[in-house]
Amino acid sequence: MRIWIACLYVLATVECGVASPFEVTSGNFQPPGESNPRPCKFIKLSSYLVLLPQRSSYLDVVHNAESTIWAVNYHETSNFDSVDLIVGYNERLFILPNIWSNLEERFKAERLLPNVPVDRCRLSVTSVQADTLSCTFRGFSKQLGEEITNGFEVTIKRGAQGVEFSVRSRRAE
Repeated sequence: MRIWIACLYVLATVECGVASPFEVTSGNFQPPGESNPRPCKFIKLSSYLVLLPQRSSYLDVVHNAESTIWAVNYHETSNFDSVDLIVGYNERLFILPNIWSNLEERFKAERLLPNVPVDRCRLSVTSVQADTLSCTFRGFSKQLGEEITNGFEVTIKRGAQGVEFSVRSRRAE
């Protein structure tokens, strides 16, 4: 099986029916060249499993009531946590690894976070309601000499060509 190829795509499109719910599930996968299988997350569509990007460890998974948006919170290194997002739209399924890389510049440009380098970056999605992610961010700025903490709501606009984010601040949890 060549399901590892799914990890190479930033955006993957697969058949999932019109606004069909899908599921994110756990399982083991043995990557090429490794002697032992390791825990991974998969998208379950009908009888198919699509491998999500492999991470050091998974923290938790949250989704909306319709099961059409799933957020996989993960821990990657000692100073970095982020989220892989999976969004269904009509017959398409969009896999957006590490949404921090998509949101960081926007948060800073809109002055929701200070425009300084951040260490110990921790982004997590705490809940998904319809098309809105409730997110918490924590990080440390050596330049400012303090912890940066904020909460955000990220609204997802779905389309045939992909997704767009709009962000606004909310009080950190």
